Amino acid sequence: MSNVIIAGLPELTNMTPLLAISREISARGHEVFVYTGVRFEDAVRAGGAHFRAFPREVDFDEWDLDRHVQESAMFPIGPARFAFNIKAGLIHPIPHLLRGLQSLLDDFPADVILSEQTFLPPLALALGVPAGQRPVLVTLGISTPLFHSEDTAPPGSALPPMPGSAGKIRHRAMNAAVEHFLTEVQTSAEQTFASLGVKLDEFLWDATLHHSDHYLQLTVPGFEYPRSDTPAHFRYIGPVLPDADPGNKEWRGKRPIVAVMQDQQADDAEDFLVPALRGLDSLDVLAVVARRNNGGVEVTPGDLRPAAFAPVEQLLSSADVLVSDGSYDNAHLALRHGVPMVVVSGSEQEAEIAARVEWSGTGVRLPTGIPMPIDIRTAVQKVLDDPRFRARADNLRQQVNRFRPYEVIAEIVAASRRR
Repeated sequence: MSNVIIAGLPELTNMTPLLAISREISARGHEVFVYTGVRFEDAVRAGGAHFRAFPREVDFDEWDLDRHVQESAMFPIGPARFAFNIKAGLIHPIPHLLRGLQSLLDDFPADVILSEQTFLPPLALALGVPAGQRPVLVTLGISTPLFHSEDTAPPGSALPPMPGSAGKIRHRAMNAAVEHFLTEVQTSAEQTFASLGVKLDEFLWDATLHHSDHYLQLTVPGFEYPRSDTPAHFRYIGPVLPDADPGNKEWRGKRPIVAVMQDQQADDAEDFLVPALRGLDSLDVLAVVARRNNGGVEVTPGDLRPAAFAPVEQLLSSADVLVSDGSYDNAHLALRHGVPMVVVSGSEQEAEIAARVEWSGTGVRLPTGIPMPIDIRTAVQKVLDDPRFRARADNLRQQVNRFRPYEVIAEIVAASRRR
């Protein structure tokens, strides 16, 4: 059996797949430590793994970021705030996080480290320690890729790829512009790694790709832009999802079922959930709400059944359309059941996911974080009226169900055992 460290920033979207992987790897008999924020300690231990907390000075709770939000708000919306958030949230904590990781390695000599794509300390190990003298380093692509490619527009642009040589020229120019725009961030990263005795000599996110032993993207090829320039150790392994649910047959009737899912904090209900339900109120559909973070917000427009706050997986197995405020998780849950989507895209990350929904033909993208009811109504009606959305979603359903992510990860973990 292997010694395994699983590491990620303490945010629900980051940790949900990592916790599932931890449970699976632990159940297979491997010794697992999860290195993350203290808020996830109970969940880690409940899954059969050991827990090691981040150093206190860099631990945080995504639901209580008042100080960070106040500091970020000092910068105007745009490049300055974007750069601040990357530096403060991802780069400046690296020395503290690496110190904690090295302390864990002293106590628990790991054979392999599995980390999500925004957790950067393993890059310092990759840059500073020869492969045979350190654990195998596996990066898990828990959301859309952050590295650059000549075949795609840069992350954050939410633009689909342009084919052919003209597309490559456009993409190279756009990537260069983004790297120039992020000069301050890149300089901060280079200085941080230099302070640790290692040299970062390429764009930060490209380095996380090139210096991983394995880069596993948690999606299927049909939901990601094709790239001809990724290294051989990059591969798609499919999404990590909860067990399938057979659904609730009593919801089935003559009307289509529209699932409405919000992953944000409850105080965002007025921005997304309420206008979504108001938009659906005038359609001949059954709207059923699923929210993982139910903060008790009461919304009762129109025909909202008592079962409105339904288990996510059970709801999607019966739904005809998903209306979501955008997350990698939600998109893959919908695709697992062949459910087409209407995706609202407020943040940069939501916009990237919504762009892939549009590009893949599995739904409609609404380029706003605060939709009007008529926007939701029109988009849902479009998806219901055009069978091509359902057909394409069903095609990706078949792709999702062919992949076995746990088997791929377990194979790497087993092979990492030092002899």
